[in-house]
Amino acid sequence: MLVSYIRSSSYVNYEFCEMQYFMNYVLGWQGGSGLKAEQGTVVHKVLEILALCKMAVSEGLDTIEDGIVGELKIPSDWLIKSSLTA
Repeated sequence: MLVSYIRSSSYVNYEFCEMQYFMNYVLGWQGGSGLKAEQGTVVHKVLEILALCKMAVSEGLDTIEDGIVGELKIPSDWLIKSSLTA
């Protein structure tokens, strides 16, 4: 097996279980994540979308495009710049 790089997480994973390391880092299989990880992913995506909306409003745009969510129209009451500056 050729190892081109090593991360601390992969090293710890290998120490914990060699088969799990093989499945994760050699085969590329990822096991199911827990509920907290899923919630964190959703929260990060929401915050990213809000940041994109704020940037769009500051540039005078009324829509944004996201690879996962698609095209979003920014609500008209957000288009007032003073309401977003805090």
